[in-house]
Amino acid sequence: MKKKWITGALCTALLAGGVTPVWADTSSDVKVENMKTAALQEAMKEADITRDEAVKIAKDFVKVAEDFEQEDVRFDSHFNGREQVKEWEINWSKQGKNFEHISVNVNADTGDVIRMNIHRESDQSERTFPPKVDFEKATSIAQSYIEERYSDQIGELKLNERSEERSTENFRRTYQYRVEFNQLVNGVSYPNNSIDVTVSGNGDVTDIYYRWDEVDKFEEVKNVLTKEKAFELFKEDFDVELRYGVNHYSARAGDDVKAYLTYVPTKKDGLENYGLSQIDAQTGEWINHEGTPLSEIDESDKDKYAVSEEPVAEEAEPLQELEEELSQEEAMKKVKAFVDLPDGYELAFSNYDENNYRSNENPTWRFEWRDTGERNYGPTGVHVAVDATTGEILNYDNRQYEYYEGVPEDFEVNTTKEKAKETAISFVKEVAPSKLDQIHVSTPHERKSGEDEKVVSYNVNFERQVNDLPVQNQGVNVSVAADTGEVIGYNLQWDDVQFPDQDKAISKEEAKETLLDKYDLKLQYFTPFDEKEEKEENNDKDEAMLVYQPSLDAGFYTSPRFFDATKGVWIDEQTMEPVVENTKEVTDIEGHPAEQALRTLVEYNMIEVEDGKVNPDEVLSRADVIELMMKGLGFDDYYYSSRDEVPFEDVEKGTELYRYLTTAIERGFLDGDEEKFYPEKEAEREYVAKLLVKALGYDNLASKEGIFEADFSDESEMEYEGHVALATRLGLMSGKDGAFEPNESITKAEAAVSLLKYLEIEPTLNEDRY
Repeated sequence: MKKKWITGALCTALLAGGVTPVWADTSSDVKVENMKTAALQEAMKEADITRDEAVKIAKDFVKVAEDFEQEDVRFDSHFNGREQVKEWEINWSKQGKNFEHISVNVNADTGDVIRMNIHRESDQSERTFPPKVDFEKATSIAQSYIEERYSDQIGELKLNERSEERSTENFRRTYQYRVEFNQLVNGVSYPNNSIDVTVSGNGDVTDIYYRWDEVDKFEEVKNVLTKEKAFELFKEDFDVELRYGVNHYSARAGDDVKAYLTYVPTKKDGLENYGLSQIDAQTGEWINHEGTPLSEIDESDKDKYAVSEEPVAEEAEPLQELEEELSQEEAMKKVKAFVDLPDGYELAFSNYDENNYRSNENPTWRFEWRDTGERNYGPTGVHVAVDATTGEILNYDNRQYEYYEGVPEDFEVNTTKEKAKETAISFVKEVAPSKLDQIHVSTPHERKSGEDEKVVSYNVNFERQVNDLPVQNQGVNVSVAADTGEVIGYNLQWDDVQFPDQDKAISKEEAKETLLDKYDLKLQYFTPFDEKEEKEENNDKDEAMLVYQPSLDAGFYTSPRFFDATKGVWIDEQTMEPVVENTKEVTDIEGHPAEQALRTLVEYNMIEVEDGKVNPDEVLSRADVIELMMKGLGFDDYYYSSRDEVPFEDVEKGTELYRYLTTAIERGFLDGDEEKFYPEKEAEREYVAKLLVKALGYDNLASKEGIFEADFSDESEMEYEGHVALATRLGLMSGKDGAFEPNESITKAEAAVSLLKYLEIEPTLNEDRY
């Protein structure tokens, strides 16, 4: 079937030969690693695609160069949502100055390539800014790639409207565009079927993720409610509830974890993990993830999402911090007091982490025990994390019960939901006595696995509540084995924080109105997840129905944010500042000498536009310059510096500037040996020259006396003459009428030109200069 490409506002032409791979014949004489169980061996034998066929498919797909070595071939059988998936993974690698690795995953039943990844530690010269291809060009390359390799599997595709915003939201030093296409049926998107293609800024395809379910029937597009009518129904039933949220981003900047009040949409069917329920596009009724109208759900069924009104206990034991941190031996004793390790398991891994992986202040002991008679790789073993300061068990995961390779035939369910709930409550009372007055137990959920959907365990969630309000993503989770009735998993998510007074929240009606303003309805196909009925023989494929799916506007929720219930506005969770709707339409730079540089930085979100203006001649403070540079150098919002704190007494912890400074010092282009930073002070041109040279790694060279001399009339006014000389020779900055004006304040336009030049030349310089 000939494919059509529907890209909405983005109309692109297909490019033939968008990717030019190289080919070499690599040996197919590969060894499959030893299998752990007979079940996995049997699954491999029953696969329609043999090992050698999978290797050939992978080599035809990627075209591996001669100097790559085929590292290994692996086989895996696992349950993925609706069905058991069997797949081959083929890996190649090349050692040398720049390590390269290629992996291809082939569906062992269909022969489809379902994943592909190419990792290269490339030369600096291969990274350019601006990127050689923009999003539109990357989309064309992705289309050509799909046309060439998936022409037999797919019909019409539509570009996912969130792809461009996801790809260009923040500049990264190695630029990549993630282009997602969804299947289009009868002119309607089916998001379950999609192909994600990652294209580098140089135009190379580096990653493929192919998800495709066989659907037996799609509803005809008839008698469908208009979007306007559907939104009226959505608005009538839309509701919100007040909750507490906890922000961990502040901890990355050295400040305490913060709690906040937020309004969130009420999920119509009460199922926390599925987001807002859908609206049947033909009947206008709310439906759950099984496709059942909510009006037809029995009260007994609704109880499966119920949370107890009363906590596990009215009072809790105070948490006592230990006089000294636990030693490794003491921490293991804590573990063995609550966890029964399987026979034959020995300690394989032990780690003391001073920076707790939960982003709170306490250090952690982490352990892993493995079966000494089995393989030492893969998702097996018993994993436990212990708070070294309090002795609390933070996490326990017995992965021998994951059944990655299929449920044993003799497996029997000997435990009921109610019994699992009792077991979980008893366990929590022993292991977390200080939490009991704030946790409320939920109805256990069955976890099924295998082709015959056996119940293998029960998940019992304990929701944390403070002042009768739920605390998002906080509480306790316990897993109980369905055969033995033993606790096989435990996870504690908890922060001891000060919670704000809920009386400060705006009204529910006001919150609903503001939240509704950001929601849209998308007509799309949806496949119900049938948990109850066995599918008839010879009719085991899914049927997709038409729904209106509520979602936040495309481009709005591309970064973590929440609705602040006290201020009535959306807050950026990383900065804790109100979200500013950033537009790229600029009205005040036409004809400006720095127009092109400013437009480029606006395009890559390094400079914000407010009310259509960037104010090019605005003087920048030191804080402004650091922020601009960190955005230009590819500052990662999730970057977690190992520094405990910055030395500047005039910079407040928890602020975005604090995080920028922490990273700047860590990367070595900002001195961290001064008591103050003076964030509000206007940034002098010489100060910026020094920052740019240090960022390039040439600080030591520029500091050597007599090597670089500035040929300016005002060089006697310079403290860092070598840095100024080098910055101007490299074209990062320039003088004015024979003078450099080192003490003059830099404008936004000047800084934009310097940063753009930095980004252009930095990849071309000797990467060994450090």
